[in-house]
Amino acid sequence: MPGIGLATVYRNLELLRSGGHIKSIDVGDGKSRYELNHKAGGPDHHHHLICRQCGQVINYMDFEDDELTLVHKLEQHLAMKYKYQVTDHDMSFYGTCPGCQKRTPDDSRTDTK
Repeated sequence: MPGIGLATVYRNLELLRSGGHIKSIDVGDGKSRYELNHKAGGPDHHHHLICRQCGQVINYMDFEDDELTLVHKLEQHLAMKYKYQVTDHDMSFYGTCPGCQKRTPDDSRTDTK
């Protein structure tokens, strides 16, 4: 729709976000990215792997049983400790993707002695 204004797009994105239909993903580059909000435990629920260098986002959803057990225990612990009713969670892991690892040397592995 070439005639639609950017203000209309952003206003509708904010309405969808505040209504819980979409969520914003922060990849650290100052730009907003959005995706559908899938409730924890649902079939499309996933976590993210985010590259700090190129901004690549991988939707990670092939959970192992012990991962699900760990997240469930963490939710229960936080609920009891802070007297919260936990209804959902969002988890992102940040690092460097294989492509960026090949392009830039890892200064943390060099010996400074």
